[in-house]
Amino acid sequence: NVFVDGSTAGDYKLTLELTQSFCGDGKWTPPEQCDDGNNISGDGCSTQCKVEQDPPDTTCPGVGVFVSSEPLLLSGSTEPYGDFEKHLTCGGAGAPDRVFRVIPKLSGTLRAQITSTSFDLLLYARKGACSGVSAKNLGCDNKMINSPEILLDLPVSEDEPVWLVVDGFSQEEKGVFALSLRIF
Repeated sequence: NVFVDGSTAGDYKLTLELTQSFCGDGKWTPPEQCDDGNNISGDGCSTQCKVEQDPPDTTCPGVGVFVSSEPLLLSGSTEPYGDFEKHLTCGGAGAPDRVFRVIPKLSGTLRAQITSTSFDLLLYARKGACSGVSAKNLGCDNKMINSPEILLDLPVSEDEPVWLVVDGFSQEEKGVFALSLRIF
């Protein structure tokens, strides 16, 4: 319902426009996992606004994903990629990397939980930038194949990106992984 009210009677003109969000408009609307502003598959975000498993390139800025309180489950492999960068204290030199640009849709704590049974992996997080001198390391953890999964809890602010990098612990480490993201 729309009501027009004023202190005096008289003529008026009212114009209403209804816009609907859609996949490919570059705006996040649940249940979209991503929305890169186009309707092209094969670039990391499908025509259904779902994250594609292994897009051709995942170096910076990475595949953009939206995260809220609902768990976002991703899977993929580091195998098709090159060595983007290593974490200064966690390792990862020489191993292929998979980069995700996480866009929090609310402020809170981002929980990143990752598992792999095929390789010794590490997960590290940055904010401010994906790489370079303006990138601030937020944390990292690594695991061996028979260890429990990696769990990183990171403070996040709404619409301020955080970069997560899935990496192998050492030079020859690469393989498949499952990643769960949510904010609480």
